[in-house]
Amino acid sequence: MKSIMLLVCALAIAVSLPAQAVVVWSDNFDSYPVGPLIGNGGWEGWDGNPAFDARVTNAISRSPENSAEILPTTDVVQSFTGLNSGMYIVSGWVYFPDNFVGEQYFIMLNTYAPGGTNNWSLQVLFDGSAGIVENQGEVPATLPLVRGQWVEMRVEIDLTMDLQMIFYDGQMLASQSWTNGQSGGGDLNIDTIDLFSNGGSSIFWDDFMIEEVVATPVEEKTWGGVKDMFR
Repeated sequence: MKSIMLLVCALAIAVSLPAQAVVVWSDNFDSYPVGPLIGNGGWEGWDGNPAFDARVTNAISRSPENSAEILPTTDVVQSFTGLNSGMYIVSGWVYFPDNFVGEQYFIMLNTYAPGGTNNWSLQVLFDGSAGIVENQGEVPATLPLVRGQWVEMRVEIDLTMDLQMIFYDGQMLASQSWTNGQSGGGDLNIDTIDLFSNGGSSIFWDDFMIEEVVATPVEEKTWGGVKDMFR
């Protein structure tokens, strides 16, 4: 009986391990000088082209003092390495002015090679003229665009399950495959964030973060305490 009780307790601990989110990357733009974004904190133009720059501004921000202004000509990327297993939360806060018109995008790629072969996992359109947020991937869906306040864009990615869940302003926009989410036939890898304007008027991003969700290991002394209960 004692052995059975120990086994039950061990299984209960195994299936209820607490999880914690560990920040693996963040950017609030506050350490950069006001002016061009490219060249700061790993931000680059698409295919290395400096003509696609964004702007660091202190005119508006969610956290003091700066944010990134995405201009009508912007196409900037931030790339990562080693994010190829496990679970991640990718988040950022976006502000759409009341007079925002045109098309801006939040994009994520599982493979990005400047001047080479790319594979998209996520492409979310912000359409200021239609007033909608649209997932253009495997599972098409829309939500109303929120203007005049900071709202969260969040993607929860489970590379083990090949699944992503997309949220805008606290509401689920869509749930779809990571590898087949946009281009299809991609890799289980988080490679790049792409902030792209298709001629849309300026919007602002702040407080980006990528967190890895990891299980908290059971300490040896905790297991010893469990065993002591049945001695």
